[in-house]
Amino acid sequence: FHRCLTSNQCGEATMRVLEYESKRRTMLRKELKLHQGEMVARGSAATPEQLQKLDREEEQYRSVLDRQDRLLLLCVLVLRNLAEDVAIEK
Repeated sequence: FHRCLTSNQCGEATMRVLEYESKRRTMLRKELKLHQGEMVARGSAATPEQLQKLDREEEQYRSVLDRQDRLLLLCVLVLRNLAEDVAIEK
């Protein structure tokens, strides 16, 4: 199993996925905080439609994080599996 993973450079691809998803999570978090800040700045002047839009964005953010967490767990497990092979460490 390790030979298949290493011959197809799965470790490198997995690391790229981890890096990309980390950057994506940071970007999504910044966007959500920006939208939340706009709503706080508007205060009671925010319309119900704007509040609903923010609620939908927060729900979408949570959904993306759930899927992303599963992907990151899988990536970590693949890397851990690769690290168990003593030949790779050499």
